[in-house]
Formats: sequence, C-alpha cells, structure tokens
Amino acid sequence: MTDNAMNFSTQTRSPDEDERAATLEVALQKLQDAYNTPGLVVSMDPDEAELLGAFEEDAMSYEDAIEAAFDRVPDDDA
Repeated sequence: MTDNAMNFSTQTRSPDEDERAATLEVALQKLQDAYNTPGLVVSMDPDEAELLGAFEEDAMSYEDAIEAAFDRVPDDDA
C-alpha cells in the first residue's frame, strides 16, 4: 500500500470510528488472552463488552407488548 492510500484510508474515518476500532482491537486481544490462558480472569469495560455483543437487546417491542395485552384466553364454557 502506498503512503497516499494509507493517508486516504485514515483520513476518511471519523474520530468515533477510530476510537471504536481501537476499543474493538483491545477487546479482541483480551478475548484471545483469556482463551489461550486457562484460569485467566479478564475484565471488560462496558464499551468493550457492548462491541462484543454482551448487551444484545432482545426485549419485546412496544407494539408486541400492546398486541399481547389484548390476547384473549378462550373460555372453557364456549
């Protein structure tokens, strides 16, 4: 890769993207260290954990909650 290509690729990323990439790199290194070292306890900060998918949102949506509130249970008498 030429110097011009390297400069272009680093100039097109925002500071937030650079920070996210650096955080992800650190988190992945921690995972690799934990995998390769039995018994090693590795701490993650919330940003690292989130990037690795630890806080995947799987709650019911508002629309699903409203719909579920009106579910009817059939009467045994019917």
